[in-house]
Parts: sequence; structure tokens; C-alpha cells
Amino acid sequence: MALITGRALARGAVLALVLLALRADAARSSKETFPVRRPLVDLREAAMQLVGRDGPRYPDEGFLRGVHASRAPYKPGGAAGPDDAHSQFQLTDCEPSYAILTMANQFAMQHLVPLLLRSLQAIAQPELRGKPGDLTRHTVVVGVTPGAAEACDALTRRFSHRCQGDGSSGLFEGDHLFPDHRALAYGLAKLKYIVNALTTNVDVLYLDADVVLLRDPFPGLLALNADLAVATTGEPCGSRVVAWDPDQAEAEAEAQLPAKPEAQLPASGAATGAGGWADVGSGGQQADAQQRRALQEGPATAAAAGDRYDTGVSYYRSAPGTLRCAYALLLDMAQLAMANVSVVWETERYAAFMPQCAGALGLVLRPLPSEQYIGSCGADVGAEARRAAVAVHASMAPGSSSSLRDRMPLMSSLLGIEGGSGGAEDGDAGASRSSAEG
Repeated sequence: MALITGRALARGAVLALVLLALRADAARSSKETFPVRRPLVDLREAAMQLVGRDGPRYPDEGFLRGVHASRAPYKPGGAAGPDDAHSQFQLTDCEPSYAILTMANQFAMQHLVPLLLRSLQAIAQPELRGKPGDLTRHTVVVGVTPGAAEACDALTRRFSHRCQGDGSSGLFEGDHLFPDHRALAYGLAKLKYIVNALTTNVDVLYLDADVVLLRDPFPGLLALNADLAVATTGEPCGSRVVAWDPDQAEAEAEAQLPAKPEAQLPASGAATGAGGWADVGSGGQQADAQQRRALQEGPATAAAAGDRYDTGVSYYRSAPGTLRCAYALLLDMAQLAMANVSVVWETERYAAFMPQCAGALGLVLRPLPSEQYIGSCGADVGAEARRAAVAVHASMAPGSSSSLRDRMPLMSSLLGIEGGSGGAEDGDAGASRSSAEG
């Protein structure tokens, strides 16, 4: 009897300690200010970690310097391709330029990013100070955890990219599957880095870590004459586009106007249907529909029926309207997360939100050519498709049990690494083989 009583008391003491710890955590979290230096418990905290009262948290000076130093200049007159006569060190802030941006935790940095960088390294660019150039020289890689930042620095021995760490991201190591909040939080972080890069007046091509480039994308991107461009993919990958309808947007805007002039207009960030915020276009949503149509460049600004966006490859031209839409998309996602919406998927929100914002502001949003920008969606990519491809995103269907590791065989195959698992060691071995063959 005494033994049983002792065990019961012990269990009761343990339970009491657990309850006290939970109460202490709750009290501490209520007093915490973000960003915090601990694992994030849900998507709401991920939003608070990345967005403050002034919007997306400001980048540190190192990030801004890294983007500036990675810029590639366009030729005079905006022609496709880099300017052979000038280096990024001679650019002024007013001259048009571009940079590539990607991000990864330690797992992706060790296994996927080496393959992405190897594909960029194979795309020649003009020499710089007598040394051969390639696209890694114009690439910023964000290590979102301390381990990722360290792994990124190690890769600079083989590639010419620039590393930026983010010790306050609150993101997670490991390989997490959709719809785990630890995976969804990366979509919020992605938009923060894109917004911060756009503030440097540089066009941004964002690539997920599981993308392989097979040729230079920038001549084609410039030829699109788009403010925003995004890859498309097949079902069940990606997210179906909510097409821009100026007449519908005008009707919704008129319905939202107050009955009395002195009444307050809907607050910024008020959620409304699939398109996101009620005032995405602010005064633009209340403009005349014909005026909006005049701002558009025809049907290319609208999504085609059945298009499914894949934001693993997305292009943002540095312009006020583009920055506003990227900024508003991040706030749209953060607001949903803070409202305890359990699944806030960046690809889904982009497909619902961006056509509305682009339409309201008269921006040109174009899908990238599907035969050139391929989303594999878990399938192989045949030889004929590879010959036409500019980029291949080794994507998997959301909700599938496939992990990041499952993307490595296709990426390795696209780069001619036979039997490679895709890690940094395989990249070194593949480089050695290529040198020997050469």
C-alpha cells in the first residue's frame, strides 16, 4: 500500500511540475517580443517572427550588401543578356540589374543547393577581373538556420555565390512534409527575402533549392516584358489560378463602399474571399474598369483557364507596383496565419492573390512557358523535354509522402551525375569526373 501511495504521489508531483512548466511557458510567451530565439510552435508564431508592426522585418546590412554585390547588369537599352563592358561593382542604383535568390536549411544546403549551384555554374557569363564568370556569381543563398549558414559558407570553396545567414528566421532543420507548419513557414520566409531583395532596386529570380537550370533564363525573362512571371505545372502540383476579373473587382469594391461618406473604409488586411485583402489595389480597385483594361497589356496579364502556378520559379521585376504586391502578399499570408488558419500555403496564396493585385495595379503577370519551365511533379523528365527546358523544378505533389531526398535523383540525372545521391560529396566527385573527362 505504501509503495502504491508513493508512486501515486510521484506521478502527482510530476504532473504538477508539467503544469507549472506549461503555465510558465504561457506566461513567458505572453511577454515575449518577436523575433524570438527558440523553436516556433505554430504558423502564427512563424508569421509574428517575420512580420512586425512596420511590415516585414528589416534586413540586416549584410543582406543588402550581398544582393548589391551579386547584381548582374543588363545591356544598355534593356537588351537581353549581361553588359560585357561593366561589372556589378560599377553599377549605380539606378541602372537595371538582376540577381538570383534561393534559401535552404542545413539538409537542403548539403544535398540540394550544391546541385542547383552546379547547374548555375555551367551557365557562362562574362569574365570578371580576368576570371571566368558564371551565374553563381549573381546568386544569393540564404542559410535560414545556423547550420545552413555554415554549410553555405563551405560551398563557397567550389562556387562563387554569396551567403547570407538569418539567425532570427525561427525556421527548422530537417525534412518536413506539407502541411506541417514547419514546412509552411518557409513560404512566409521566402516572401520576406524577396521583399527585402526588391528594396535594393534589383530584379529578382527566385529559385527553390530543388531547381536545376539548363540554360540562361534571363534573355527569355526580359523578352517576356513582364512585371511578374511564374512557372506553371500539372495537377496535382501547384495551385489553380484565380483569374483577374476587372468587372467583378469593381463590383466588389463598390459593394464595400460605406453608405455614409464619414463611415470608415474597410481596414487594411480585411480578408475577402479567394483574392485576399479587400483593399489590395486601394484606390485602384475603385477605378473605372475601362481605365484598368487600358493599363493591361492584353490577355497575357490574365491567367489561362486551368493554369496551376508553381512558385518554385518566380520572377519579380524591380518596380513600385511589384514591390507592393509582394509586400501585400506577405502581409496577406501573415494575417491568415495570425488568425490561426492552420494551412497557409505560399503557392496557393500567390495563385489567388497575385492576379488580383497585378490586375488592380496594371502590372503584367505572365506564366512562364511550360515547355521551358517544367515542374516534374514527381515524374521523370524525358530527353526531348530536357532539350527544350530552361529550368526543371524537381517538385512533388503537396501532401505526398515524398521527401526532399526524393528530389535528388532527378536533379542529379539532369546534371549528368549518374548514380549520385545529390549531396555535396557527389558534387565533388562529379566535378572531378568532368575535369578528368575534359
